Amino acid sequence: MTSQSLPSTEGQPIEGLKQAQLQFLFYLMDPSHNLAQATVTQAVPAQWLEIWDEFDWVEDLVAEALRVGVEVIGQEYIVSRMGWATRAVGQPIAEQDEKPDSNS
Repeated sequence: MTSQSLPSTEGQPIEGLKQAQLQFLFYLMDPSHNLAQATVTQAVPAQWLEIWDEFDWVEDLVAEALRVGVEVIGQEYIVSRMGWATRAVGQPIAEQDEKPDSNS
């Protein structure tokens, strides 16, 4: 968990007032292909754990943060596995895959 000072209306932090945040770390390792990815989910207020059983929306939002984290790490794995991460930045994939015509 991380904590951040909440800003006051004058732009100065309010002394002693901190809001704890809850984040999840996902680490995916594929030793057979020598790949590893990691990502951290969106932060949610840690105080939500105190009201977890009272409101269904709390569980829904925490589950959504987890879902997005899994989706991100899955996409990163696919990009690495397919070798797309080694392509030149800023160049469309179609241009990179084209081979020069030797007859020109």
